[in-house]
Amino acid sequence: MTGEPSTPSERQPAPAGRRILMALAGVLLLAGVGLAAWALIAGGHHEAETGTARIVVGGAGGAAPIPADKTAVQLGPVPDPALIADSPYGALPVTGADGSRPWQVYARPFATPGTTPRIAILFTDIGINGDRSRAALTRLPPEVSLAISAYAPDGQDWVRAARAAGHEVFLAVPMEPINYPQDDPGPLTLLTSASPDENLTRLSRMMAGISGYVGIVNTMGSRFTAARASLQPVMETLSYRGLMFLDAAASQYSLAANMAAEGNVPRAFVNRRLDDMPSKEAILSQLRQLEQVAQAYGAAVGLARPYPVSVDAVSEWAANLASRNIALAPVTATANRQPLSNR
Repeated sequence: MTGEPSTPSERQPAPAGRRILMALAGVLLLAGVGLAAWALIAGGHHEAETGTARIVVGGAGGAAPIPADKTAVQLGPVPDPALIADSPYGALPVTGADGSRPWQVYARPFATPGTTPRIAILFTDIGINGDRSRAALTRLPPEVSLAISAYAPDGQDWVRAARAAGHEVFLAVPMEPINYPQDDPGPLTLLTSASPDENLTRLSRMMAGISGYVGIVNTMGSRFTAARASLQPVMETLSYRGLMFLDAAASQYSLAANMAAEGNVPRAFVNRRLDDMPSKEAILSQLRQLEQVAQAYGAAVGLARPYPVSVDAVSEWAANLASRNIALAPVTATANRQPLSNR
């Protein structure tokens, strides 16, 4: 024991001179923090001298410049106050009083004629690895959609950065896989063993974590998306809140796309998981197969993760896609266009 008082109320006051120095130090510290915050806000995400837009998100990696061609389509600020409602978990998306739905309001515009085959690519798990996520935001074509992980630190910053670079955003929601808990998507995972109320509470917590997304996509979920009783409350929630569902095709037995269609939920499903074999040759092969699907059925969707090889391959492939009379589209532009028979 040192004899030091155990609670603040028992401690003796510091001498007057020391108190003055401590107060001055506190004022200087607060001023420094205030100036740093003001500089970030006042500067937006732009470089003062050149006007080059920058991504400032994700901590130690610092800012990354957004190429000028990615800012041609400006996506508006989020959230739209008319499309959120308070809840015990925070602000949740909701259909507006005028019938406006978040999946349409927050979507990236797409104006290619309807007869042109279209391919959408979604990169998921954005926000988990800062460097890889920043590379995806800066290097991928802006038509590529991005899914922010429910576990991403600074998730709303990633939403803002993605939209500043022209990308529409999904929320990646962890769902139970067949071999759970050996493969565990984390503490917010939607489970077939949980009650509907428990799952909806978890879903609400994740949905309130960020704003400005067009819908959700499952992370894993091979068991959950095949369980009608567990999936039904999720689809009802998406319908009520005006959100889209993208089925990541974790299982050939998934009921998600069909149930979305039954429940008036705008939907799409992944035709090819591009980088399950993460080599450039394998990814380009999957992309060529995706082209064949799009030409046969009018629309196709691919899913990838922000591996450097995946970003490289998709960027290279997309550069010449228009010359093959196929449009690169955001995922929302494929909503309800894929025949369910092609799952």
